[in-house]
Amino acid sequence: MTKKERIENMTKIMTEDEMVVINNTIELMKTMEEGIDYVNKKFNELKVEETINMLIDLTEAFTTIEGAVSPLIVKFEENEIESKNEELKSALEILLKDLEQTNGKKAIDIMKLHLIPKFDAWKEEMTRVLKPYIVS
Repeated sequence: MTKKERIENMTKIMTEDEMVVINNTIELMKTMEEGIDYVNKKFNELKVEETINMLIDLTEAFTTIEGAVSPLIVKFEENEIESKNEELKSALEILLKDLEQTNGKKAIDIMKLHLIPKFDAWKEEMTRVLKPYIVS
């Protein structure tokens, strides 16, 4: 079976609405990556207060993706989406807690050591799993 035939078979098991969810998820992940880059830049410029709204938006985007993709996980090939979701959620919580308690004194380290690596691993897994369903 060719790659094209395999993809056609996979898309047949997804409803049109599910395909929309997958495409929207890919787009929202790109937007999240831009947001993380923005937050990281602002932390490095020591402009912590300028990150709050973006971090709220990032958390809401992640929650939206998690909720939308969760019902589809059983249809995907073997994956680590749920564990990557938990790891990213934890990293976001660590950063938000630091901002609340210390006004972001450890934010640069948390971004570098926790959030960015967890986001990258999450995005890589999501892309690996979702990419076969994207019709170009």
